[in-house]
Amino acid sequence: MKMQYEYEPSPQQRAIIEEPRLDIPLKVVAGAGSGKTFVLAHRFVWLVTSGKVPEADRILALTFTNNAAAEMKMRIKRLLRLNDHPITGELWVHTFHGFAARLLRECSYQVGIAPEFQLLTEIGQQVELNRVIDGIIAGDFAQNRALDPDRLAELSFSSPDAFRVLLVRLIKYAKRCGLSPAQFRQQTQELSERFWAAMPTACEAGNLSGAEALILEVQQRLGRAFGEDVVAGAPVDDAKATRELRRFYYSDLRHEVLRDDIDQRRMREQEIERAIIDAAEAAYQLYQQRLAEADSIDFDDQIMMAEKLLAGNADIRRRYQERFQYILVDEFQDTSPAQMKMVQVLAKPARLRVNRGSQTREVDSYCARCPARKPG
Repeated sequence: MKMQYEYEPSPQQRAIIEEPRLDIPLKVVAGAGSGKTFVLAHRFVWLVTSGKVPEADRILALTFTNNAAAEMKMRIKRLLRLNDHPITGELWVHTFHGFAARLLRECSYQVGIAPEFQLLTEIGQQVELNRVIDGIIAGDFAQNRALDPDRLAELSFSSPDAFRVLLVRLIKYAKRCGLSPAQFRQQTQELSERFWAAMPTACEAGNLSGAEALILEVQQRLGRAFGEDVVAGAPVDDAKATRELRRFYYSDLRHEVLRDDIDQRRMREQEIERAIIDAAEAAYQLYQQRLAEADSIDFDDQIMMAEKLLAGNADIRRRYQERFQYILVDEFQDTSPAQMKMVQVLAKPARLRVNRGSQTREVDSYCARCPARKPG
């Protein structure tokens, strides 16, 4: 039976919606207002009405905002009714976090949390993080000494607020990347060591012919340490960062007179970074302990815990891989590392997915066996 459309699609849209092969990955790259939601919703319904996927609840559709998920679900239901297809079961159309929360509630005992776990709001998360970090600053915990104003000044912080803001940002970054406290420490310590190993010593800086040569040398060294693609858009190309680099190495910027304490400054900066990493790891660990004691998880925990559950439990992973015969991802280029890991674990080899994305942003597709194909 020919599917009923909301309105006549373009040839390119129809080619994507009615792509018959399910053993290849598929990505859609298009600009704003080009009908990406139209394509995604109709692709979902075509898979069901054509018999490619037996039931609508065997497809997982992921997006980023509650509004987008609600709109997508409403549109899909309307299209199913338009095509006289019964809706059996609850559609799996969610935000990434909504899907993760549903998965965790279904598998709460395997995760080790209560089925009625409390989900902290972003405000609740901020309040609890601040409490933990304030305890770190006050020296309330056995593993750290108090960070009085003099110690904070040694760490280049003008106030406890500035220190608190940095630690909150680091912990949220770690969670978005799916890193545990120990993994966060290992990764940040490795990055710090690679950075300072790439920065010229006093002797090396003295052998360079001026500030421009020094900046070029730093760019090249960082490129080798972190990859040219990372460094290309890094702050070292920024005017402010360049000024800071000059101040780090030169006591007289006008005449480019090198400082006589460059190596000592390098050692001091490394010590500061180690102290910040120590404090961030301690705060992160204590925060997670507080959440566990209260049978709570926060917004970012949902993705991290769902990904670890799927990756670490073969039976559960197989159950959900078999449940979802097809995965649709909205705005794929915006996925965080933890969200990407979760999708990769769910996606069986050689399964087709539609990834919607902006024309001006890179869109990657993942498939274990087949190369990406961009239709029409």
